[in-house]
Amino acid sequence: RQSAQSAQCLDMLQQDIDHEREAREEAHRNMLAALQSKIEAKERRIKFEEWRHEVALDAANEAFNASAGRLRKLYAVEKLAGNCLQKITFEQVERSQATEDGFQKIREVTGLADVMDIVHKFLNRDVEHEQLKSSVKEAEVRLETLRDQFERFKRDTDGMTFDTKPESKSRDIYLEVEEYENRLAHLLKEHEQSRQRLQQSTLQVEHMKRWANRMGRSLAMFEDCTRVEKPADLPLFFQQMQRAVDKFIAHIVQQISSGKVQRKNMSQVASKEYHEARRLLADKDFLKANCRVPPSLDGARPTSRQGQNNGDEDPTPKEFQTDRDNCKKESRDRLSGGGIRKQEHRKQKKLAVSN
Repeated sequence: RQSAQSAQCLDMLQQDIDHEREAREEAHRNMLAALQSKIEAKERRIKFEEWRHEVALDAANEAFNASAGRLRKLYAVEKLAGNCLQKITFEQVERSQATEDGFQKIREVTGLADVMDIVHKFLNRDVEHEQLKSSVKEAEVRLETLRDQFERFKRDTDGMTFDTKPESKSRDIYLEVEEYENRLAHLLKEHEQSRQRLQQSTLQVEHMKRWANRMGRSLAMFEDCTRVEKPADLPLFFQQMQRAVDKFIAHIVQQISSGKVQRKNMSQVASKEYHEARRLLADKDFLKANCRVPPSLDGARPTSRQGQNNGDEDPTPKEFQTDRDNCKKESRDRLSGGGIRKQEHRKQKKLAVSN
């Protein structure tokens, strides 16, 4: 009986062992199948990655080639534009140089250095031309009159004898002629001075008109100032400007009292503007672009006699003006002296003929 039980247990164990072996083999087969599927999936992923890398590489190459072609085109266009701008710059520099040369020739011919003087000279050249023509006509008429008088006096005095005494009337006539000639020279000198004062006054009035129009535009929000077109408009403009300045001062006082504007801020803005102006005046590029004529210290007409100090200290505009007045006076004295000497020479010839 025990052996039967043992055999039965052995059979049962043998069945368990067979069942376990089948289960193990089945599990081993399943594991191999899963492993094989994983390997196949991995191979498919590798092939897909290779295919995607090839596609991306082809697309990148195509995009690079297209971008390189576009960049080459842009480079060619930019190069052409740069060459065109360089050509335009050279042409503008040549035109600017031609303008500067012409301006220099105008300064050399006219003897004027200030731009406004040159402009006024060209604007008034028709008037000066008409004045010269009228002066020539008057001189020709005067010459013809003097010729007629000379011929008449010559006919009237033909065969007459002259008084040879020094204290006679002929000497009185010569003295009277000399006196009138001196008076004429003095009047010509006064006429020249008056003409210069008129020219300076005209320039000053033109400056005042431009300044008045500029200030009228600045104060337009406080008072509608009239536009200055002629000197007669200046009194009315100054009356309107006085009212505008009073309104402006009242507005500023109101702003300060209400606290909208601080005195410290105003001083800071003024200081900032002052330093900015000083910086611009010290900038060589700004001076080169905006100042073709060396400015004078007092804003008057600059003198054209430069380079005469040979490195010494530059004289003041007052010294320049004094020097110019002295040169003019010397030239007039020389002219008047030459005329007096000619008159004396003619007198001596007349006296010798009469003797």
